Amino acid sequence: MKVPETGKVCGNVLKAIDDFQQKYIIDFDDVKCPCGKCKGFGNDKFPEQKQNSKIAELKRKYEYPGIHRSLIWALRAAMFYTTVIEKDLKYSVKCIFSGYRCWINNDIHNRSSTNHMGKALDLHFNKNGKRTQVSKDIEEIRQKIFVKYLGNQVRWNETNKFSLEPGVAAYKGEFIASTWIHYDVRQFELKYLADKYFVKNINQVNGERIVTLANKIHPNTCSCMGGGEVKQINSLAIISKKKRIMVLQLKMPKPH
Repeated sequence: MKVPETGKVCGNVLKAIDDFQQKYIIDFDDVKCPCGKCKGFGNDKFPEQKQNSKIAELKRKYEYPGIHRSLIWALRAAMFYTTVIEKDLKYSVKCIFSGYRCWINNDIHNRSSTNHMGKALDLHFNKNGKRTQVSKDIEEIRQKIFVKYLGNQVRWNETNKFSLEPGVAAYKGEFIASTWIHYDVRQFELKYLADKYFVKNINQVNGERIVTLANKIHPNTCSCMGGGEVKQINSLAIISKKKRIMVLQLKMPKPH
């Protein structure tokens, strides 16, 4: 945020964080499941599997009640690092291509994966203002933005890290994301996958302004402005709403 490093949580630090969430804007409808049959975030299927430590997260069928809020903050960070810190690379987030996918959505597309039941986002990227599907570009984004700045890991080896699908398969049949970025929270510990971390709208992601919260505890937190003046480097960034194509299930006539 380019706030002077004073070693103190001053008013400018808090104001910079509030400023950040206001300037990196997404359309939350793009996060919702597009099946048209669920509530946008599943139908609460398989509740008996919630927080069951005997079930591997990869296999958990539970439809989480929203999208994990940290995925949205990570998306905002990716928007910031591509357009501000690494702007010379000429990349920007184009859209959220895939967010929540419930079991109805899975059945339509003959899938059985559970990562997208609140735990993952797929992103498309632009280069010089136009979508890139070049594997080399996507790998550069993966390494120079998500790994370098967001601390993501490629694949799912360590706990409590965002995980990225690789761009190149290490073995036959491995799922890869060669022309998009897939990241998820599958490796988070169960305590960080509690329902309270899953949200259904942008207001739940943002919560109350951090300056307001700070002033409730220490009314003079933001009065001294002790961190110096904030440099306004965070220009407004908006991800355009993705054009959706509704998937219709056609009933075929029964043979006579």
